[in-house]
Amino acid sequence: MKSARIRIDGIYDKRTLASIFNHQVIDYQFDLRPRSFNFIQEHKLLDIIRNVDNLLLGRPSFRYFLHFAGEQDYVITKLASDVKKVIKQNDAIILEFSDAKEVDFYDSFGTPYFCHYHPLMKLGSFLASPYFSGLVVPYSHLEGLHEQGMFHNFVKNLLQVSFGALESGKMELVLALDWDSNVFPSIYDFLDFSLVSLPINNKVEVCYRNVDLGGVETGLRHLQSLSQR
Repeated sequence: MKSARIRIDGIYDKRTLASIFNHQVIDYQFDLRPRSFNFIQEHKLLDIIRNVDNLLLGRPSFRYFLHFAGEQDYVITKLASDVKKVIKQNDAIILEFSDAKEVDFYDSFGTPYFCHYHPLMKLGSFLASPYFSGLVVPYSHLEGLHEQGMFHNFVKNLLQVSFGALESGKMELVLALDWDSNVFPSIYDFLDFSLVSLPINNKVEVCYRNVDLGGVETGLRHLQSLSQR
């Protein structure tokens, strides 16, 4: 596995963030989708950020990702603005979207953003945006393509459109894994991921919204050991 930063998705409490902070993780995603099991209310999000922001200033290039889907523009605008007021480094904020709206909607917030891949998205239009910064690809999708013998064709089409943006760093490629994903080795020979994301879910929870910190730490150590090979 090539070296990649690790991100934890769906953080909803201080203790989890403090634990992964100690494992050199500096990318944190917060889920602002009301129907998500990992939904975090704004006041709790701001409280977490206030408590950790001073610590994070000692780490280079830390980032907060705010994950939305299907929200009204004014909701996103207000929440992003409120978060920017309590952090000391405004460029640490990145919006993330897993719906399928037009580029103009995402651009309207004037903030860098990542989008989740979907088969009908017009990636070329996103690459023309000054704010589009990353593409999140679920491993489950790549695994399905691999099993169907279509993975290489997907890679070819993706790189035809985005090679320049990937080489220049304009676009990051994110691999969204689960804790028990059995990744086929050749994936890293064809795609260079700058970020690997792992979700807080029932595989690393003792019970609902109660994270098994030991399980998270074990998973992180395993992934970090792979990245050093």
